[in-house]
Amino acid sequence: MLILLDLDGKLESSIVPVAGKSRIANLISLPGRMVVGIADRTPFRFDATNMKINVGNDLPESPLDNTLVSGPDGTLWCLSSHNILRLDPNTLAVRSIPSPVQITSGMAIRDDGLYFGSGSAIYRFDWKND
Repeated sequence: MLILLDLDGKLESSIVPVAGKSRIANLISLPGRMVVGIADRTPFRFDATNMKINVGNDLPESPLDNTLVSGPDGTLWCLSSHNILRLDPNTLAVRSIPSPVQITSGMAIRDDGLYFGSGSAIYRFDWKND
């Protein structure tokens, strides 16, 4: 549930972005008062100006918590245990890229790559040549 509070902490409104889902584990703000999140395996985009929600198709696997980031080109990236997930911020279309190793943590993104952890090792994925 998205709960909107005013500066005094008073409830302005509340919205369930994706009915029937148990939790939101990833959120990111985008320009234009947009918020993109993932509820269980379902991506959604919340337009805070118009109070509208668009819902995308389920991801192939549940994402790891707090791994949704915006890349330097505006593309959204997220990690699951076995996939690097590329999300279009406008359509919420998802491309799943299999990881050669199990992903256990992440992520950081820079111009030179997307970084994630597998056990005690750090891996770099070249997102520019995807």
